[in-house]
Amino acid sequence: MLKVSCLGGGLCQGHIGNTDPTPFLQEIVTVDGVSYYHVIVLDDPNGFRQEVYIEQGVASWQGGQGTMSGGGSSNRNDAFQAGSGSGTGNARKTVLLQTLSGGGISQSFRKDQLDRKPVITQDVADAEITAAWRLDMSNST
Repeated sequence: MLKVSCLGGGLCQGHIGNTDPTPFLQEIVTVDGVSYYHVIVLDDPNGFRQEVYIEQGVASWQGGQGTMSGGGSSNRNDAFQAGSGSGTGNARKTVLLQTLSGGGISQSFRKDQLDRKPVITQDVADAEITAAWRLDMSNST
């Protein structure tokens, strides 16, 4: 079971069996009149960072109006429906930055516009290989 301890300003720590000190922020923000879930997860010792904005849906969730998982709302009935929101993981309702690094490898996934696809990068550098890979789809909808 995930237990959450929130410190002022929405800064929270998740505890699975009270042993996971991973800091995260979970809040609802409004940008240009549209409400979004804003979540940041940091695991710096393991090289992981993630920040995501997900457009708020229409059903209720544990923290208030809207949903991240879809709840019982028809909002998630069709994952490919253009009007679907947070319950479907609809890419047109989400912006995301995720980075992972360690052991000579770094990766990032950056989708910084609602109507665009992501840029994905991976770099490998160790004694045996050096490689860089980049897939930029940000000019596509």
